[in-house]
Amino acid sequence: MTNTTKYFTKQVDDYTIEVVQTEKGQFYGVVLQNKNIRYTGSVSDDSEQAKAAAIRKYHILSEDLNADPSQIVQIDPELLVNHPRNSIIYANDESTDDLKEQLDIPTPYIAEYKVTPEGVIISGHRRNYVITQLLKPKDDQEGVFRFGTVPVIVNSYDSSEEEAIALVTENLYRHNKSEDTLLAEARMLQKAYAELGKRNQQTKGVKKGSKINSWRQAAEKLGVAQESLRLNVQIDDYINELDNQTLLILWKKVKIGSLNAAIALREAREKDKVSDEILVRACQLLTGEKELSGKKRGRLSAQVAIQEARKQLEEERALEEEKNLANPATSSDSEPSNPSESSDNGLTALQAPMPPGAVTGSPKVVNSNTTETGAEEDVEPQTEAQGESFSTQEELFPVPADFTEEQKERWIKASNQQKTVWTLAREAIAKGDDPKNNRLTPPIIIDNCLEVVGMDEFDYDVFADLTNLDHIPSKYQYSIREDFTARSKEGEYINKAEGTIFANIPWNRQSDAFNAIAYWIKQDKIQKAFIVSQASCLNINTTQKIIKDHDMVVASWKGRLEYEPGNILYYDCQFPSDGSDPKIPSAKNQRYETVILFYTKSLEEKLKFERVFSPHALVTFQRSAIAEVLVESDEKISKPVWVGNDCNWQGFCMRVEQTSEGLWDGYLKAEQDTEEDFIETLPSDVEMKAFLMSRVLLEMMDFDVSRFM
Repeated sequence: MTNTTKYFTKQVDDYTIEVVQTEKGQFYGVVLQNKNIRYTGSVSDDSEQAKAAAIRKYHILSEDLNADPSQIVQIDPELLVNHPRNSIIYANDESTDDLKEQLDIPTPYIAEYKVTPEGVIISGHRRNYVITQLLKPKDDQEGVFRFGTVPVIVNSYDSSEEEAIALVTENLYRHNKSEDTLLAEARMLQKAYAELGKRNQQTKGVKKGSKINSWRQAAEKLGVAQESLRLNVQIDDYINELDNQTLLILWKKVKIGSLNAAIALREAREKDKVSDEILVRACQLLTGEKELSGKKRGRLSAQVAIQEARKQLEEERALEEEKNLANPATSSDSEPSNPSESSDNGLTALQAPMPPGAVTGSPKVVNSNTTETGAEEDVEPQTEAQGESFSTQEELFPVPADFTEEQKERWIKASNQQKTVWTLAREAIAKGDDPKNNRLTPPIIIDNCLEVVGMDEFDYDVFADLTNLDHIPSKYQYSIREDFTARSKEGEYINKAEGTIFANIPWNRQSDAFNAIAYWIKQDKIQKAFIVSQASCLNINTTQKIIKDHDMVVASWKGRLEYEPGNILYYDCQFPSDGSDPKIPSAKNQRYETVILFYTKSLEEKLKFERVFSPHALVTFQRSAIAEVLVESDEKISKPVWVGNDCNWQGFCMRVEQTSEGLWDGYLKAEQDTEEDFIETLPSDVEMKAFLMSRVLLEMMDFDVSRFM
């Protein structure tokens, strides 16, 4: 007879739930009713898996959770099981310290779980873990709080895919999710929606061959742009296949900072056959773990990072060869230097002396891309202050005498960087820049704009920061030194901008900036323009006219957008011994009501801009312009007539419906189809109807809308 032991036993009324361990160390579940066996599970190496199967079978047999969804049922927390997909998605975000503190009191409030009729948790995994594990009474601790039952609401689902969607939906409230968790949610939703779409085609009479846009559905559920979501998952899957773990970790860091840069690295690896060694260095440059040669690090494109990486590696190899030739006796067998020789000299916080004439007290903030322009006279960079020359490095930042050669090299590099920033900042201030009003363009705006036009960098950044020209990835920059708005004596604009431009406009130069941009648009030089400004620009007559004349798309950011400070020009900052960026005091971020304006003649790009920015902003533009791009036809387009919330027009059925939140959903189908498609949710019925009519016109043109959905 086989020897077995009972691993787990739970008595519930006339039912007994057991998990039995075999002599081989395996487990299986048993459910008995009045000592009669009603269920015996299959053998498993996992005790929790066997236990979960037995508990689920108990609920099926007892029907104790066949309750109305509107009712709250009290149940023993040990009779609930985790959803098997929960650990796949939220394994890295399961901190329970906050919940333990909230629940470990005499009379805590326990929010209702959401479970299936089989006792599988949809919402409440962390609560149940705290209650059943962390707050379980111990034999040697009398009086430790123990829960008898917990409240649950029972919901039934028709499929495992619907359960997966509900699982993610119930966890959308969570904050501070890791990047891996967000991507796991996206993968789970996309696969679930795709499977549901296929099943609907087979069972619900949906037209066979109809497009199943599972990525759009997943993006709408998560509140993100569809194309960004799809590309993010695809590039993450690609990175996860890498054998080089160093490159894998660095590449993921790059992706978090810039999706476009991560995609460009993949193209370089696949198409240009760039080696992993170069890609590792490029990632280090993009993440700031390595510095650019000869200048302060800023935002840079993947292509520039790869070029710089290749250059640095070649220089390092050449330097190594020179050392070997100069000292042939040097070998790997030589005695290693004493690490304490370079670590005991206080280099973890080297403090460079204050340069002559430096300003003390309040920090001077210089922003990338909101640089203000003032005086028109040409002022050369300041190289002297208060009569003292600092033409040589040693005079400005004298090197401590007791430093080793390596320490001197690091000191000179750090102090030279400080001198460069200080000199440029003084030039910017002399030209009228007001540092206190300057803030960095948030990366989310930069990345979204680049995604709309499918580029890695803009052609021009027309309001670049003189001390940080690389913050906005662009081929050419106009800083306060050149002044994009400058005119000749005859009134002609001097500095031309063309192609695709980016402009984060100084708040006090809005009219000048808009006029300059409008001029180069009229000259057919600027083909696409992204303009970031405070929302107050919409109240200026000049900007209102320019927006209307050039049919610009307007994205009004939801709430106040947070801007980070630019370079903080403290002169007593600390320089790390490894030569990395100075340790500068932090400055408070600023929040502004922001609008992003987009100029393009391409209807496709306008629609893509709307799709990319709509999760973050209210996007509006003249949809009537769509009709102007219709190909000339002898067929007369009838006037659409809406009857309440429905309209049949040009062979399509349109319908709008108000949601419980007061928003409006739009639905569209061809007259011959049996099932309508959900199209979009917008704030008003008028805007929703206009959007549906524009979609009908696009369908008439055989326009591939799916590329932008």
